[in-house]
Amino acid sequence: MTSPPAQALLGIDIGGTKCVVAAGHADGQILAETRLDAWTSGSAQRDLETLIETSKIVLAEAGLSTRDVQALGLSAPGPLDPISGILHEAPNLPGWLGVRVRETLGQAQDIPVPLEND
Repeated sequence: MTSPPAQALLGIDIGGTKCVVAAGHADGQILAETRLDAWTSGSAQRDLETLIETSKIVLAEAGLSTRDVQALGLSAPGPLDPISGILHEAPNLPGWLGVRVRETLGQAQDIPVPLEND
């Protein structure tokens, strides 16, 4: 087995009706991805736990671990603050008020997490 690329990335696109988690190379090649439909629970904490577990599964399917990942790109509905990493309120994500999404996902994965509004 060859060693994983140093430029591996993880991406999470958070939406109210669907969420996509993908792992790939920095050149755009997708190694593994999954889509979660009707995935929200009404609890931001439970939803973040789902994203963390799903990320681990996608990385494993891609033959990667968090040590191989350069960064996790995160897209979420707003309003949000990309500097602080706080999602202030997402009307299509029940229970997501003042969520420290970047901090929570970054600490769980131990990788940098840039956050942008979708």
